[in-house]
Amino acid sequence: MAALDDHPVDVSVVVSGDMAVTRECTGLNGLGLLNNVISIILGVAVLNLPLVVWILRPFFDALPREVEEAGLLDGLSPFGVFWRIAVPLAAPGLLTVALLSFIAAWTDLLFPISFSTTVDATPLTAQLLQMQTGYKIYWGSLMAGGIYLTLPALAVSFALQKYLVRGMRLGY
Repeated sequence: MAALDDHPVDVSVVVSGDMAVTRECTGLNGLGLLNNVISIILGVAVLNLPLVVWILRPFFDALPREVEEAGLLDGLSPFGVFWRIAVPLAAPGLLTVALLSFIAAWTDLLFPISFSTTVDATPLTAQLLQMQTGYKIYWGSLMAGGIYLTLPALAVSFALQKYLVRGMRLGY
């Protein structure tokens, strides 16, 4: 059996992002960002970061070093090589990550419930939860809100379907 040092453990895979809600809520409260849309955006971004890194790493690892060296020889800065060469070549991966992150953020429920208590800062997913009370479930409003919640993710998925399939094929 191999030693643990030979196989590093990826902590982002072992620990769920949802376990960090209490810590993030305390930090955002210290910054005065609770009950604000920015807190929900930051929370969902932190939750999606391991997925983004995990999907994008093979795209950038697959780029040939010769192309980057040619860009440097042509006078580009390292940021110029990244922006003008690496990003366009990894565009299918970037669009794949954008789509998956959008769907995860659009349908997230834990962070909106945890980081906002006002109606102004609460997204639709958390407001749909208000359609269920202790005595009654407002099925018509709940189903209409569910369809309304699904349509943007469905439209974006259909619009980026070509890039999603290409990105999934090229990444691994």
